[in-house]
Formats: sequence, C-alpha cells, structure tokens
Amino acid sequence: MIEINLGRTELRLDFSFFAAAAFFLLYGRGKLGAAAFAFCALHELSHLLVMSLCGVDVRAVTFCGAGIGISAHGLEQARPAAQAAVLAAGSLSNIVLSAILFVLGFREPAALCLITGALNLLPAGELDGARLLRLAALRVAPPERVDAICRAASALTVGLCLAAIVMFSGRIGLAAAAGAVYFLLMNVLKP
Repeated sequence: MIEINLGRTELRLDFSFFAAAAFFLLYGRGKLGAAAFAFCALHELSHLLVMSLCGVDVRAVTFCGAGIGISAHGLEQARPAAQAAVLAAGSLSNIVLSAILFVLGFREPAALCLITGALNLLPAGELDGARLLRLAALRVAPPERVDAICRAASALTVGLCLAAIVMFSGRIGLAAAAGAVYFLLMNVLKP
C-alpha cells in the first residue's frame, strides 16, 4: 500500500485499486471507463464536501479494488441528519449529474453515472445504502435488532443482485458481469 500524508489526512493507494483501474480502462469501452472513474470521484468528493460542511474531520481516503473508502473522525457522533446527509451526498450528486447528462443527450454516460449512484444506495456490506439503513433502523427498531435487520437486508440484496447478474450476463457481457460481481462481493466481504 502506498501512503501519502496530505496535512491531517492520509491518502492510501492499495495495489488492488490499480488492478481494478486497469480492468475498467481495458474493458470499459474507451471513454466510458474513464467516465466511470470521474463519476466515482464526483461521488466521493461530494461526501468530502458535506463532511467539511458538517465539521467532520477526514482522517484517511483509501483507494482499493472495491472502491474508495473515507475514514472520518466524528461522523458517528454527528447528529443523525448530518450523518444521513454525508452518506446520501455521493449518490445524490451522481443522480443529479445523470439527469443533466441525459437532458444534454449523453445517454450512456448518464446511465453509467446513475448506476454509480444507485449501486452505492444498495443496503449491502459497506455501501452507503447499508449505513443509511442502519441509521433508519436505529430510529425505528430496538438496538438489539438493528444488526439482524442489516444482515438480512444485505443478504437479500446480494442474493437478488447476483441473480440479476446471472440472468442478464449475456446482455451486459462477461467482463461487465465479472466486474459487478467483484464490486458487490468486495463491498460485502470487506472486513
């Protein structure tokens, strides 16, 4: 892992990130592979912007094969509304940009941007949707049931996503199916 200190924030580049980047650039149909990285960067920058606005201190940004992770000090202690705003910011920015691209006639990039935001809203593993589900469950369920609710939602989501990938792998192509399975499993199996 390559680690670079940027003031109080540490930037970490795991070697699996470079492998995933090479895969997407090789099999991402030229400019769409680069666009996928741009949409992921927008997603994470939106999280960072809202963290800054909410006074959350970013400790580290880690680039790995499963995506980009942000370690922050104080997010768990922030008000639930601030936590939800931070978690939703990335997907919201993807959805807004997707709508703009669609209106401007850039259909494939718009779809890719929308998929980036939607995937992160899945209630599975370490994705933003799982953390949003946890916040919601803490408001309506007894604390001792929250972990069970989140595990059940994650298992159901992963099962449905894997079934959809298998069903549509012929239409989306083997490389895209393999990439989707890799992304999903890496975010669910992340320690």
